[in-house]
Amino acid sequence: MLADDVVKIIRLIAAVISSWLSGLAVIALALYASNDGSDFTLTDISGFGVLFLIVSALLIVVFYLPALLWLENKTGAAQPVWSPFLTGVVLNIPTFLVLAFLIGRRMVASEALWLMVTFLISGLVFGSVWAQVGRVRS
Repeated sequence: MLADDVVKIIRLIAAVISSWLSGLAVIALALYASNDGSDFTLTDISGFGVLFLIVSALLIVVFYLPALLWLENKTGAAQPVWSPFLTGVVLNIPTFLVLAFLIGRRMVASEALWLMVTFLISGLVFGSVWAQVGRVRS
């Protein structure tokens, strides 16, 4: 019983860390590409990075984990095909809609689109790692 709990915690930690790192990498890439590599500072990435980390933590707790655990209970195992699609696309639809609503009101279109791509890739990585670690365990 204890070993299963430890595996679940390790699985969650691996998925969260890899998801956050991929999201921060996309943010760094977006900032580098938009500035042509000039004037790229830690302050630039910290603004979007902190926003991304807070929102993604909420997404993981509120959307990703309950949906993935429900999917596993229904199917009996981690689904390597459906988990990334579910977390990357389907569960990020509310985030995409909020960001689309903010275009022209509070955000420039390019910023909102880059954040959408960031959440898409982060969700895909979270679902992929979740499914792969679950597959290794089985």
